[in-house]
Amino acid sequence: MTSLSACMIVKNESEMLKLTLPVISNVVDELIVVDTGSSDDTISIAGSFGAIVKEFAWINDFAAARNESIMDASSEWILWIDADEYIKEEDLFALKKHLDSIPEEESGLMIPIYQCKKGELDEQGDHYSRVKLFRNNRGLRFDRPINEQVITPDGIFLQGSCWVGARIYHWGDVGITEERFAAKRQRNISMLEEVKKNNPDDFLYMFLLARNYYLAKDYSKVLEYLDEIQNKLNLPEYLYCEFYQLKLNCIKEINGEEAFFNSLVEMATKDPSFAWVIWNLAHMLLKRGRIDEAEQYANSILELQVPAAAAGVDVDLESYLYKPYYILGVIYDCRQNSSQAMYYYKKALEFQYEALLANRVAELTSKEAKL
Repeated sequence: MTSLSACMIVKNESEMLKLTLPVISNVVDELIVVDTGSSDDTISIAGSFGAIVKEFAWINDFAAARNESIMDASSEWILWIDADEYIKEEDLFALKKHLDSIPEEESGLMIPIYQCKKGELDEQGDHYSRVKLFRNNRGLRFDRPINEQVITPDGIFLQGSCWVGARIYHWGDVGITEERFAAKRQRNISMLEEVKKNNPDDFLYMFLLARNYYLAKDYSKVLEYLDEIQNKLNLPEYLYCEFYQLKLNCIKEINGEEAFFNSLVEMATKDPSFAWVIWNLAHMLLKRGRIDEAEQYANSILELQVPAAAAGVDVDLESYLYKPYYILGVIYDCRQNSSQAMYYYKKALEFQYEALLANRVAELTSKEAKL
């Protein structure tokens, strides 16, 4: 079986490591933990799980710390993971096995990440997918001091295929107080604004600033940065979907539902392969009673290919593997076609379990049995 090193950077994470390291240390071939200045028991806790622990002075550069963590990794593949990211043991074993089947020419792998409360394995909240694994000894390294990216020796962001057979549960942001979340946002904005001063034409720093201002609900500032990117730079293909999702969501927040709907129609005409736009349009058409049109749009998504991911860039798998099936299920439910509704609901549940949806399938199954 392909060997795997788990590499992480930590600071004052002793309590979280007690929850996440038991599984990781039991499955991976090597565990490397870089401590950036803990004052608690982080180092001893990591060591108790067999980790190779290295101390690294924090220099306000996440990429530098990440590169320290992978420097001495000896396995064929590297999983870069944080202390507050949990993987179920069976998923991690399945992930290791899956690495055996990845073509030699592919160097990255993308898996889903679910945001949930500490200690929970909730798959019904916000989630995204990201390149979290890459081959070792190919000159791949991290770049950028904040929102670090995996890049190739040529300086190109690493691309990765998608695999949903394993999931990461991120316990970092859900459940923290708004005060702490606001402080974290402001820290990110301050760091990014400072970095941007030295990199005025860097599209990614501008985009990350736009994303953080969106979280801060400063929508005019978001559009300011997005317009700057669009006017000054060539938008990279892998950033295309996130860019327009952010822009359309700002239009919705500033100008309301009707403006959002009109923008969706315009964007769907311009790019019928944009899954997020298409399912949002299908959903709004469904709410307006235009069921046949909604069905047509939802079916069109099923013909699309899930895109590869670039390191650090979120890929919206839900728009490809959940939303269209869910919408089609609702459409056939409205038409009282139980068998077709159940088919599409079950396809949606294959990607993401939702209790209410599972209950609806049970109701329809019972109804069918009585016929």
